[in-house]
Formats: sequence, structure tokens, C-alpha cells
Amino acid sequence: MKTINEDHELEFELQEVYLTSKQWLSDLAFLDEETHFLEEQLTATGDHLIPANSQRNLAVRLQNAKQIHSNIRTTLDNFVKRLEPLLLESAPVPDLKLLEDFIALQTAIQDALAILKGFKYALVEARRAA
Repeated sequence: MKTINEDHELEFELQEVYLTSKQWLSDLAFLDEETHFLEEQLTATGDHLIPANSQRNLAVRLQNAKQIHSNIRTTLDNFVKRLEPLLLESAPVPDLKLLEDFIALQTAIQDALAILKGFKYALVEARRAA
């Protein structure tokens, strides 16, 4: 009979990573809703509130943000799919790539939030300038 060494601390850490990734999925849902709202605000303003050049620039920035969100969501979905089996194993053995992906996702989510915040400020400034 083979004895399985259980690492409770590792299991706890993996569960924490899993919960964090679920929070990130929630953050991405918020980003998607916020992006949709800002897109409506941008198109609803019309040419008289924001100069056409600024409006085109903001539209491109918003489309780039949407693409970033989509890329993060795909990466995050793949990360969760790799993480879930580790939570079910009695002696999980995560690889270094999992940690690297976690850190990369953490940075990407923070960047996406900062991009959206910057877009909000740019939209407000464009309205003020008009």
C-alpha cells in the first residue's frame, strides 16, 4: 500500500489561487459591463460634444480595451481549467508555469482596470474640452 503525502498548506494555497481567479472572472465581467456602458456614452455624445478626432481616438482605445479583456478572459479560462484538477488531487503537484501564469494574469487584470480608468478620464476630459 502506497502512502500519499498530503500537503495541506499547498492545498490551501491552491484553493486561494482558485478563489482569486474566480474573483478575476467577476472583475472581467465588471470590465465588460463598464466598457459597454462607456461605449454607449461615447456614441451617444454625438459630434457636438466631443470633437470628431477625439471621438475616433477614444473609439479605437475602447476597442483595444475590449480586445485586451477578451484575451485575458481566454487566458484566465485556460488557467482555471488547469487549476481545477489540482484541487481534486490528494497530492497535487503544480508546475512553475502555473505560478508564472498566475502572476501574468494578476498583472494583466490590474493593467486592464488601469486602462479602463484612463479611458474614463480621457472621455471626461474630451467632454470638458468641447
